[in-house]
Amino acid sequence: MNDLSIKVVLKPQSIVDIERFVDTICDQHLINDTYYGSILIALTEMFSACLEKSPSKFLRIRYTTDYQKVTINFQPIDAELVIGFTRKIGVDFDREINIEKSIFIISSLADSVKVTGSDSIEIGFDISAILNVTSSHHRLDELSEYFSKSQKAQLAKINDQL
Repeated sequence: MNDLSIKVVLKPQSIVDIERFVDTICDQHLINDTYYGSILIALTEMFSACLEKSPSKFLRIRYTTDYQKVTINFQPIDAELVIGFTRKIGVDFDREINIEKSIFIISSLADSVKVTGSDSIEIGFDISAILNVTSSHHRLDELSEYFSKSQKAQLAKINDQL
């Protein structure tokens, strides 16, 4: 099977549907733990961002693969979230804005993120490069920088409160 589609209700309890969806994809394509983690975190961040923006709707999630790349499409996506993906969000984003945090994490973990319509986003993972060390190091470096800056920002906030 090289495609699968699900429709989930945008409510917190539906996170298990996202986890099951990722498990299915990774089991079918023998995707290792490193990519499994990246896919799972990226999809749960997208789900959380959608949940925050439109908590009473459904979300259609569809994956396709050519066995070189796994592409996951989300629709419908809130217009503000779609616009967020058209901008480059670097490590110095506003940490108080959860949507920017989600966009940064998704963009850091995925090999590609594309706006494919006024209400759809496509996230791609190059599974042919599962053993590509360069790609893994790049992700690790970006996320390490994020967590380092995030921790410094939290300490600064605590110091300001004291």
